[in-house]
Amino acid sequence: MKKKSNYSKLLEITSINKTSLTKILLLVILTLLIFILKDILINIFFFTCIFIISALSIYWKRFTKLSLGIELYSFFSIVLSITISPKVGIFFAVSSIILGYLLINRFCYMMLVPIIGCVIISVLSPYLYYFEFPIIGLILNFIYNLIIHLIYVLILRFKLINSIMSFAFNFLLNILLFNYVLEYII
Repeated sequence: MKKKSNYSKLLEITSINKTSLTKILLLVILTLLIFILKDILINIFFFTCIFIISALSIYWKRFTKLSLGIELYSFFSIVLSITISPKVGIFFAVSSIILGYLLINRFCYMMLVPIIGCVIISVLSPYLYYFEFPIIGLILNFIYNLIIHLIYVLILRFKLINSIMSFAFNFLLNILLFNYVLEYII
């Protein structure tokens, strides 16, 4: 007759079958992993939330052709470029702009303009560390708006008045974001 292993004896004594024991062990391991990796999981959750919010921030363009200057990808791109790295800011901006334009069914050359602007401000972000964060953000947002609106007006021949209104509204929005919202997200 075959001798029973210690594992089999333990199962008999505790009257737990193998499936239940496996489930309990997996639950314990998962709980430990969540406890150990909670900061990483919180960061992934936060990054996912701002990614979705950023992409949805241009959803209004689906219903109108007006250029209102309402978007959040430049703001979050600046924040991530300064707090994490310019590469993360570039990745975030490019991917959220592409997703946003896919959501509004306007996947075309026009989305390259904000991508170019966000790449430039992400690359410039490390060179402005001697200012306070909101000032850096507003300088970079001003540069972003200047770049994209020069492209819109001079190359793509958009109306100057629409571009000025969009520039002003976006800059005012970012003044509010960098002065009042920034402290809650970093």
